[in-house]
Amino acid sequence: MHTPITEALERRDADAARQLAEQAVAKDPGDWQAQRLLALALSMQGDNSAAHVHLDQAIALAPHEAMLHVQRATLLLAEARGGKLADIAAGAHHV
Repeated sequence: MHTPITEALERRDADAARQLAEQAVAKDPGDWQAQRLLALALSMQGDNSAAHVHLDQAIALAPHEAMLHVQRATLLLAEARGGKLADIAAGAHHV
């Protein structure tokens, strides 16, 4: 279900990833993975404040998912360095 979003993120096509993730979240707001992917796409576009909203929603839905807490820390680190989450995560093999 999330493969097209992940593929768009891997291509660094933030616009397509955002559109697909927004559709997934609209369809199922309780989908923590879609919330997480939307946060990543938003950050890739430089909208870190909106990224925080969706990342916080993902964490509220799945607080046991360690990856979400790592993503939040990475987003905070990126902001402190004046960048985007995607800039720091660019070298990662898995989004």
